Amino acid sequence: ELLARRGIVEGGGEKERLVLVGLHACGGLTDAILSLARREKAPFLCCPCCFLKHFHLRELAHNAGQSEQESNMLREEERGESRPGEEAAGSKGDTSCDEWEERWRKLAKLGELTDPHEESVRCQKEAMIALGSARLGKFDKDKWELGILSFADDISARNLVLVGLPCST
Repeated sequence: ELLARRGIVEGGGEKERLVLVGLHACGGLTDAILSLARREKAPFLCCPCCFLKHFHLRELAHNAGQSEQESNMLREEERGESRPGEEAAGSKGDTSCDEWEERWRKLAKLGELTDPHEESVRCQKEAMIALGSARLGKFDKDKWELGILSFADDISARNLVLVGLPCST
């Protein structure tokens, strides 16, 4: 319905458009889907899971479609290093890529908690939202409508859906 309202898909129509859908997109596979969506400016619905699987795809997705200069700039930003004439946001360049990856892994472990206690469920949900937000943070907010949706608890209390629709120009 969401895609039909935007004219992206038509019931029974002949309109063709790439729409990316990922269900049970384990770990780095989510990153690969989102990278393809950014590159192709394609709408997406992606339900990430198993945050620590296919970790090698995170690096491939991170670099997909970028020039070497863009890739280096992104890495500098992620390490908190400033470009000439800019202040670094957050840290003063003292966080290496390895440290960021370690932080991601720790957050991913929280996202995979299976303990049924209320506090654990709350921590897991917050970790999943943080991971989803970090992934969506790579999109240009002026060019995309982005969101994180959840299923009804009786369907799935442990899954979220990352949604992105390119803005019409």
